[in-house]
Amino acid sequence: MDNKSFGEKIAHLRKERHLTQAQLAERLHISNKTISRWETGEGYPEITLLAPLAEALGTTTDELLKEASKKNASDDEVCEANLDKKHRRSPAAFWKGLTFFNKVGMFGIVLPLLSAAFNFIVMLLDTGEGDLGLASFFVPICALFFTIVPKICGVVTALGVLLGLMNRYEKQYKAGIILAIANFCLPYAVLLLIYIPMGS
Repeated sequence: MDNKSFGEKIAHLRKERHLTQAQLAERLHISNKTISRWETGEGYPEITLLAPLAEALGTTTDELLKEASKKNASDDEVCEANLDKKHRRSPAAFWKGLTFFNKVGMFGIVLPLLSAAFNFIVMLLDTGEGDLGLASFFVPICALFFTIVPKICGVVTALGVLLGLMNRYEKQYKAGIILAIANFCLPYAVLLLIYIPMGS
């Protein structure tokens, strides 16, 4: 049992009965410094003093111990809730929580972005010498990932939303719809971001 929470309970009950630490100590035939130590969590009453302490505070031993235990339990629940919240925010937990269809949708967003970045690097490194330059080999592959793959992933994700609507699969409508739209629109958005600066 947590000494601090038990001490807070003693202090609360003592103040409710309008007792000073000295008055409570007098009833228990102990020093008021001992009461102070209990209330600050630096000490804990001996078992033989629990019954007289409960009587002096106008409660029972069971209630006195139960209240302290209840507070400990609620503190543990808050701690567990905070850990759970933190866990839910982690990327690994986010990925694990997605359905198969929405995971495909995530690939449909990540792969085109990676291929666009890779394509850009290849074009920078390409010397342009001969027909077998780096760009002539990698650009078509990147174009495939950039144009066709997102559409396939978008269709698969939309299928997951449809199955959810028909109660044949786990429902993740919001994420599924966002991912499906993103898969169809993202390549065009990236192209606009690339070509608008180039045109100006």
